[in-house]
Amino acid sequence: MSAIGPGGSLAWPIDLALTVASHGWVHLAPWRWEPESGRLARAERIGGGVGTVTVAQHDPTHLVVQWDGFGAADIPEILHRVGRWLSVEWDPGAAIAALRPVLGAEAALIDEGGGRILRCSSFYEDFVKTVLTINTSWAATCRMAAALVEEPGGGAFPLPEAVLDYGEAALRRTAKLGFRAATVISATRRLLDD
Repeated sequence: MSAIGPGGSLAWPIDLALTVASHGWVHLAPWRWEPESGRLARAERIGGGVGTVTVAQHDPTHLVVQWDGFGAADIPEILHRVGRWLSVEWDPGAAIAALRPVLGAEAALIDEGGGRILRCSSFYEDFVKTVLTINTSWAATCRMAAALVEEPGGGAFPLPEAVLDYGEAALRRTAKLGFRAATVISATRRLLDD
């Protein structure tokens, strides 16, 4: 178990529940949100192994991070990923200052820990999940994300190399990405090349 932030305290308040509710990402595998307990969890692949990382909070200036299946050497990467999920590095001071004179309630919401958007562990995962929303229903997007996590991800979101190895045909047939499969394959190749 560990905390995020210098000295274990966040530089700015973060409201975990508001961040999770910012959009629908939390409903896409491998995310799991337990609103009753306020715990956000997901399977992660770190150093070739798959484990679970969970974050909760008791107050807006502290996050409690727990993990299962990872060792002490993985702690910096675990904390980095949780920090990305919640945009811990974002300094909302300028947004609060700009909003306060005209939108006081919105400024107060950000000042109390709102205003962040849940992100995945990598830009690649956010990108692929965005592609999965194109010209389809939300239920289909959820199904496609779950299929990618199951296979080729092996329980966690797949790395770009695993997506390429899986191939366009399997993305179309098994994961049911349809026309999105070609886009995911070509974009994955380009992202890796760049």
